[in-house]
Amino acid sequence: MGDAWNSYEALLKVLEDQRRSTKLVRIPQAVASQLRNRASLLRHSLRTISDKRSVGYKLKESELRAYQEMVSNLLKARMRMLIWAAQSGTDPGDALPFEQSLYLELRTIIEQYLELLDFCSRSLDLSKDFTRKATVTVSVLEDLPALMDVSGRKRGPFKRGSVATLPYDMARNLIASGKAKRLGPV
Repeated sequence: MGDAWNSYEALLKVLEDQRRSTKLVRIPQAVASQLRNRASLLRHSLRTISDKRSVGYKLKESELRAYQEMVSNLLKARMRMLIWAAQSGTDPGDALPFEQSLYLELRTIIEQYLELLDFCSRSLDLSKDFTRKATVTVSVLEDLPALMDVSGRKRGPFKRGSVATLPYDMARNLIASGKAKRLGPV
């Protein structure tokens, strides 16, 4: 129970710190590691317990769900802060890599929208269209050379495991050929 209690307490502390903070708090690598190891252990235990109706199985299943709920709450609280920081143009704090990418995307969208608002209010023309070209975020599954998109812009080169936001058609082709996988909602 010692490792389980330590993992739970560490995650709870990060969650409480985040709720009290006005910026994203640092998630210590040790907490992330501890959490990943505990989840792995729980999943392994769940696979090896033969009686799915046993108390032991139900306890481990409940513990795993509790961790998942806590992490979901933590990430949702952090997302709200990212959105606020992007909207106000302030530093979000200690963002995780995927959060930093989201923050930069949000800043770009908000800046473009504010330019549109400025144009509409100066010109009194409310017919301006605000369409962004569709992009898809992918994880690259193998090393790839630089690629040209349809507008002639060079993309890459990409290392295996890197994350890139690409024009829809380029991303679709890489995904279809098995060279990338989509991240985020479809």
